[in-house]
Amino acid sequence: MKTLILGTIAAVGALGAIAAPASAGSVEVRIADLDLASAEGQVTLDRRINAAAKKVCGVRKAHANGPLAAAKARDCARVAAARATQTFAAAQQAGERKGAKAG
Repeated sequence: MKTLILGTIAAVGALGAIAAPASAGSVEVRIADLDLASAEGQVTLDRRINAAAKKVCGVRKAHANGPLAAAKARDCARVAAARATQTFAAAQQAGERKGAKAG
């Protein structure tokens, strides 16, 4: 896995009440250059996921629409980042299990 894709569907997820902007698509998070076994690599991944979540949810643009829109965008970003982190962890564990079976 070289990249992680963070999209509107991940942002909205099961909560549904948190609205992602209609213009949001998906954002690619590069991970191929990270040593995820190191604390530094994990911190960098978290930063990248959070930045992508803010972009997908339109946090920067939402401030122009008032405090309620900004709060909804921040909630969206929080949920999107959490879901992306969970999805990545599950994929990583599945890959480790697959590697253990093959070897």
